Amino acid sequence: MAPPSDEDLLTAAEVAELLGLAHRNSVSTYRRRYPDFPQGCTVPGYGRRRVWPRGEILAYRFRAARGSADQPDPRLEQLVAATQRLMLGNPGVDLSVRQIAAEAGVPHSDVYRHASGKEQLQVLAVDRISAMFAADMPEDYPALLDAIVPLLARTRLLREPVRVMAHQLITDPDRPPTHPVAIAAIAPVLARHRATLGIESEVDPRVVAAAIGALTWGLLVFESRWLAAVGLDAIPDDQVARLVRAMLEA
Repeated sequence: MAPPSDEDLLTAAEVAELLGLAHRNSVSTYRRRYPDFPQGCTVPGYGRRRVWPRGEILAYRFRAARGSADQPDPRLEQLVAATQRLMLGNPGVDLSVRQIAAEAGVPHSDVYRHASGKEQLQVLAVDRISAMFAADMPEDYPALLDAIVPLLARTRLLREPVRVMAHQLITDPDRPPTHPVAIAAIAPVLARHRATLGIESEVDPRVVAAAIGALTWGLLVFESRWLAAVGLDAIPDDQVARLVRAMLEA
């Protein structure tokens, strides 16, 4: 096997950057603390500096991101819960790994032992937030109508999770979804209502749910642009609720 080229070797500073660590010295901490962390080596041309094959660091990052399916990781759960709190409490704020670690009460250098980075933590947090939102969706049609305004108000708390979802779709449109979309829970409610009353419609309830999701989340993600474009100070939830009810009645 041919020795790795200079382009395939990483210095401690480059390893720290690839893993999202705060400082090159964190790499030495990982070497001492974690037996499965690549130990690196010294090679001619680099003096006494230790270097790491890029493939070994990428494989380590993959293992950390994948974790163990058989054994839940309590520290990962702690980090995801912290990410969830920060996303809901700081809508629109671009979180950092250091902020998440501080919120979770864990050392910053430990984050990459349990997750590939803040992107994975955000995706897992979005999964939980979406599941919570879906669980709160009313199961009967009259209750859904009554809950539209408070549900719209709650979606404003989801600005950051929705932004993460939008970013995923823009950067990787063909990627399979990692979680069900909460707004889809409207479709079975509408279908049961139609069946109970014998109502027929050419509009598929799933299309209604998708249209409501597109309306509400589109307003949420691009709200500042819409306000500037049409000259409004705010988009009142009660007026949006009228549009949602009209969709439900289609």
